[in-house]
Amino acid sequence: MMRAREFVMVSVCGALLLGAVALAGAKTKKPPKTAEVPAETWIETWGASQQIPEPQNALPADDLRDATVRQIFHFSVGGTTLRVHLTNAFGIQALHFTSVHIAKPVSLSTAAIDVATDKALTFSGQNDVTIPPGAEMVSDPIQFPVEALGSVAITYHLDNPPSRETSHPGSRATTYYVHGDLVSAADLPDAKHVEHWYQVTGIDVIDNASRAGTVVALGDSITDGHAATTNGNDRWTDAFAANLQSSPATRDIAVSNRGTGGNHILTDGWLLPASSGSLFLKLSTTWAG
Repeated sequence: MMRAREFVMVSVCGALLLGAVALAGAKTKKPPKTAEVPAETWIETWGASQQIPEPQNALPADDLRDATVRQIFHFSVGGTTLRVHLTNAFGIQALHFTSVHIAKPVSLSTAAIDVATDKALTFSGQNDVTIPPGAEMVSDPIQFPVEALGSVAITYHLDNPPSRETSHPGSRATTYYVHGDLVSAADLPDAKHVEHWYQVTGIDVIDNASRAGTVVALGDSITDGHAATTNGNDRWTDAFAANLQSSPATRDIAVSNRGTGGNHILTDGWLLPASSGSLFLKLSTTWAG
């Protein structure tokens, strides 16, 4: 670290010295000032920690064979360009997504989407993607305008079930799944449903503001959303994101809820906190994938 700092300091001093020599040798006019264009910055507008789901929270393998899964995610900061993170963090074999689509949901509590907004996500230019065990893949950037505090539906099709599921059990949001490739279907009326998320770990948007960034919330079920309304997006982190949006000074700051119910340090799996308000942090669960 010291060498890196010394190198930067030397480079800066050298540039100043060369500039001084040039000015001493000839009189030059200063170039007109031009407005600086902020660099494109990817920020995570939605995220969820991942883990191996407990048996009662895992889907039967046969339910995910030749299956379409549709999930709805709530943004903090909006944007016009986004990308989606798919994960196979806890899988023990490669996982093939035959297609992945994004659309705007008609409602937060149904599987219906606005088909006029439906678009296919690509991965290195391909409509399908195979994710190795223990890995994560990020989609190609896609033009898809979403307002702040808005929502998107991500729908994917699997030909074969995960060798082991990667999940966020405490979604407080409904996931729909049905057999067949129905990623572009306007609705999934015959779908089964459950309140857990699977295989999606984050969504990013481009924000050109100089103050753009993401606040990452870590904690146990209090942060994850215990007692929140299913599909209501009323966790305290959602309220925090809404408060940030209410001020021009903070509306480019996103909130990513990486809380996990029963988070703890020394062992894997779910653990009931010893007392109300206890805070546990398990980095291997929170950040895997």
